[in-house]
Amino acid sequence: MTKYARLRRPEHCNALSASRPYFEGWYFRHTSADGAFSFAVIPGMHRSRDGEDHSFIQCICAPGPVDYFRPYPAAAFYCRDNPFSVVVGESEFGLSGIRLRTGSGKEEISADIAYGSPRPPAPRSVMGPFSWLPLECNHGVLSLSHSLRGSVRLGGKSISMDGGTGYIEKDWGSSFPAGWVWLQGNTPVSARLPASFTCSIAQVPIWKGSLTGLIAILAVGRREYRFATYNAGRVTWLEYGPGTLDIKLARGRLRLSAFARTGSFSPLRAPTPAGMDRLIEESLDSAISVRLECGKGLLYAGEFRGAGIELVNTPLLKTAHSRRGS
Repeated sequence: MTKYARLRRPEHCNALSASRPYFEGWYFRHTSADGAFSFAVIPGMHRSRDGEDHSFIQCICAPGPVDYFRPYPAAAFYCRDNPFSVVVGESEFGLSGIRLRTGSGKEEISADIAYGSPRPPAPRSVMGPFSWLPLECNHGVLSLSHSLRGSVRLGGKSISMDGGTGYIEKDWGSSFPAGWVWLQGNTPVSARLPASFTCSIAQVPIWKGSLTGLIAILAVGRREYRFATYNAGRVTWLEYGPGTLDIKLARGRLRLSAFARTGSFSPLRAPTPAGMDRLIEESLDSAISVRLECGKGLLYAGEFRGAGIELVNTPLLKTAHSRRGS
């Protein structure tokens, strides 16, 4: 697939033709209508530098504990572009919903969830001109928000996702960054003014050095506000401590603050050139309070429950003011 096609349709798969080392993973997150239950499933493919290929499915949820990872043979992986779908084993994932069948016995996990119309960001590429650079990790957002209908079944217990809210993103490249902060949350689709928030701050190796890259989008109703390295967005404050995370962003007259209270964390496997052999952690039951101002005017203030957060090697991130709280 050409770079231009990837900018227009970032969901499309390149895993079967890319040179190694290479990974590609799609992240499907589902939050119940009341925000009390959140479930994420990640299908993908990894092609190691040593010539070993395998596909995989991993799942986490909150409340848990569910931290499930199952490798599959490379031959169990199949992807299609029109309409987009990814198949791993007996499971299928797409922009219209998922059908999940994996595990057995106490580790059996299944889901049948249909999605409402996805809301991609505008423009679709969240990396802007950085999409043209040979980076170790590329990022795409496929749907900021969409409605859910269906259920998840964990260990024999069925959990309804009717009226819930979904989110889809993906990553691809040779390895995840050395350090990053990631936040994501949605208000219920039934809210008077539905909103979605996603923010990634990561160490980006570039040429012989590195920079701290920013991609953040707040979507409120039909409006979107984007803060990114390539549009003069910047991180003016980053503080993290036991159970809390405080971030402040700026672009022109816009100011965005996000204060999070982190919940429980579950382990996830992340890609390196050698394989899916790096352990990180993600929370799916955090709460994020977001406030957006323009000059002295308030544009939005709201809270995202059942939110997702990752904090990985955050001391590596170099921002205007960053520190670890006591």
